[in-house]
Amino acid sequence: MLPGGKYSDTFNKELDAIAATAQQAKRSDGTLIPIIFRPLHENNGSWFWWGATHASASEYKELYRYIVDYLRDVKDVHNLLYAYSPGGVFNGDSTDYLATYPGDQWVDVLGYDEYDSDDSADDSSAWINTVVKDMKMVSDQASQRGKIVALTEFGRSGDRKFKESGTGDKDTKFFSELAEALAENVPSTAYMMTWANFGGGGDNFQAYTPWKGSDGEADFKAFADSNKNLMASKDNVDYSNAPAAAMQNGSARIVTPVDGNRVTDTKVVVRVKTEGVKYSDLDLNSAIVTTDRGQNVKLKYSCNGYFTGILDLNAAGINLDQSKLTLTPQVKTKDGKTLAAADGNGSVTVKLVPNQSRR
Repeated sequence: MLPGGKYSDTFNKELDAIAATAQQAKRSDGTLIPIIFRPLHENNGSWFWWGATHASASEYKELYRYIVDYLRDVKDVHNLLYAYSPGGVFNGDSTDYLATYPGDQWVDVLGYDEYDSDDSADDSSAWINTVVKDMKMVSDQASQRGKIVALTEFGRSGDRKFKESGTGDKDTKFFSELAEALAENVPSTAYMMTWANFGGGGDNFQAYTPWKGSDGEADFKAFADSNKNLMASKDNVDYSNAPAAAMQNGSARIVTPVDGNRVTDTKVVVRVKTEGVKYSDLDLNSAIVTTDRGQNVKLKYSCNGYFTGILDLNAAGINLDQSKLTLTPQVKTKDGKTLAAADGNGSVTVKLVPNQSRR
């Protein structure tokens, strides 16, 4: 889906539609409405095509970065706040939570998604405790990084979902108890988002908030009325600690192949992405990728800050022999400055594996 790839044009058209939606979201006075955009959510699960069983952590990061870069830098969309929201439970482990984090440069909101699906208890106290533990961790990371913290998706599902009859609910304090726990333990939480009530019938019935006449009606009203700081209001927004926008330094990194990839083809497409530097300031003729075996791969400017080249392993005398190969980008500006990587040196290490076709 990256520039030059088979599905690049198809994917860009989908992003173009998102850009058009954002650019048309205007108030009556013509000013743009901020929108929280939550792309590629719950990626540590397997139920989406971008999930853990379909993409490595490095591939996921690059796809997320591409979405932000394309919408912000190519389509000139500046009213989107980007939310990072893997699915729980993390048991307060920030290393696990950040395993697929694209980086501070591409994310505005730190959150996570978690549903209570266990109907064995009469209340949700055990589940709420796990949420509070994880939300404290998310809040700590958000504070360190100057980000917004949110419970980006939550609710009741599976055995604990709301019943179509609206009766027989074991847990009639779900919303108020969760809200009170977050307000007390994670007061930096900016918002919490339920999923929608789709209705339906029988096994297909889906509802994520109570409705008039259901067992949960009173609790939901109490939740809404219990503390005005839980509900949207301009009076509840405090900008006193908002971090100032930081100047972005120019950088370059290899985006394909990603670190840890298994290379099975003798011709390897190498892409390098530059950030924070104008096209007019790039020295287009100096861009190369070097290998730890002495090869230089000439790169050609493609589009949107991308350079592309082909590493011919046969021509370089490199065999697909289970060994490893490290690639490092070298891109300069016209004033002779070599662009550093946003983190590390921008290098990737791949494993060269024989292509064993199945018969």
